[in-house]
Order: sequence, then structure tokens, then C-alpha cells
Amino acid sequence: MVELIREEFEILWNIEEGNGIPEGLFALLDYSLEDIKNTFVLLHKHGLIELETSGEFWSAKTTEKAKELYSQYDQWIP
Repeated sequence: MVELIREEFEILWNIEEGNGIPEGLFALLDYSLEDIKNTFVLLHKHGLIELETSGEFWSAKTTEKAKELYSQYDQWIP
């Protein structure tokens, strides 16, 4: 099973399917832009999001695998 920290999973689940993620949104979060990008790449690598990039505009969509893991989320994250 892919191990994710709670914050990473909450970032994932706050992505509304099909919505783009403009760089300005990251300023509202308590993470650096580089941390957010690294998290998105990690989630994509493990098949939890479909990720498209175009310059500074990133688009992410959750996958069925992510939805299945999220349904078990409280059971395996302390």
C-alpha cells in the first residue's frame, strides 16, 4: 500500500476533479510551491492522480485507486 501522510492525502482530496491548480492557490497553503509540486509528482507516480502541466498551470484528477484508498483512509492513518 502506498503510504501517504495525512497532509498529502488532504491535498489530494481537496483537488476537485478536472479543475486546474493555478500557482496562486499554493500561496494559500502552508507549503512551498516546490513541496506541492513534489507531492503532486509523488501522487501521480503512485497512480493516485492524473496530472497534466502547462507552464505554471497544473491540472489534476483523482483516480479510482485514490478514491478506494481514501475510503479506507481513517483506518490506516493514525
